[in-house]
Formats: sequence, C-alpha cells, structure tokens
Amino acid sequence: MRREAGNSLLKVLEEPPADNLLLLAGNAAGSLLDTIVSRCQVIPFAPLPLDLAAEIIRRHRPELDEAGSAALAALADGCPGQALAVETDGILALYRRIVERVLEPGKKPERVERALILAGELAEAKEGMESLLALLRIFLKNAMAARCGTAELVWPPEVEGARERWNLPQLSAKMAAIDLAEQALARNCNRGLTSEVLLLDFFDCSTPLGLNQP
Repeated sequence: MRREAGNSLLKVLEEPPADNLLLLAGNAAGSLLDTIVSRCQVIPFAPLPLDLAAEIIRRHRPELDEAGSAALAALADGCPGQALAVETDGILALYRRIVERVLEPGKKPERVERALILAGELAEAKEGMESLLALLRIFLKNAMAARCGTAELVWPPEVEGARERWNLPQLSAKMAAIDLAEQALARNCNRGLTSEVLLLDFFDCSTPLGLNQP
C-alpha cells in the first residue's frame, strides 16, 4: 500500500462511519504504516493442521481422493483456501511444470530456454502469479527444512530433489529472489521482466537484480 493510500485509510480508521465494523485482511503487516497497525486489533492466523486442511479441501472438492487432497494441503502449507484457488485456476499445473523442469539436468543454454518459456507462462498467469510465488516459497521452505534435517515422515520427491541440488545459501538466495519479485509486482513493474529475472535465477542462469548490492 502506497503512503498516500495508507494515509487515506488512516483517516477512515480515526473517524470510522457510525455502526460499522471494519475488518482488514492482509499477509504483510510490515508493509503497512505503523500508525495503521497501531489503530487495529491484530488477530494472527496460523496454517491449519494438514489433516484438517485436507478434510476441508475434500469437502469442497469431493472428486479428489485422500492422497490428492493431502498433497494439496501440504503444498499450500495448511491453507485450504489457497490450495483450492491454485487447483482451480491452473496455477498448480504451472507450478508443477516449473518445479519439474528446474530439477531436470541440462546445460546452461537448455536451462535458459526452459526458464524463458516458463517465464512467459508465468507472466500470463496474471492474478494467479502471486499464488504461484507463494507455492514456490513453500517449496523452498520445505527444501530448507529437509536440508537442515527437520523431522518429516516423507518429503515429496521434488523437495528431496531440491535438497540434493541446492545448499542453504542457494536456497536462501532463491527465497530472496521471490521477495524481489513480490516487491516488483507491488510496484506494478513489468510482469514479463519480473518473471524472467525470477526464473532465470531459479534455473541457476543469472543472479537476481540487486541481490548482491550493498
């Protein structure tokens, strides 16, 4: 939220309309003005346990079997709403293509070509791009946990593949690349260029712009 928009919202919070209850939903309180946060009662929400999230997903998508709903719940980190959104918008299929291709071996020219093709698809995802970035963040977080030896019954094959391919500094750099992509989207930067920079880094073909700057 830009400062001008934040100040406009602040005026509403300071002098709210009579008989109204305002609910503000967000996932990045750090990007809001401190004066806005200080005038709100903050209620944090944590992800649901995976078995409960899977049950909610099956309730809304009864055609999914237990394995499918459990996989969606794990992929969305216990957020059934996000899992249902990515499953219905075609984002899940694109996410799987990106993860599958990034873990395939190949020389740099081949990987550059893969990255640019998928970057074009990512840029076309429009509203779904934010959801896909969230899935990639969860993928990297799980790979970091697997790399650190965090206890887990069974890591999905793609997480094991990422653990074998990248060390912790490399995984952290890719997480930072997602941060940069999200910041670029928030500033209405070119979606195509943002997608290319992100996926070229994911495919180990370049360094994200500004990542090594002091």
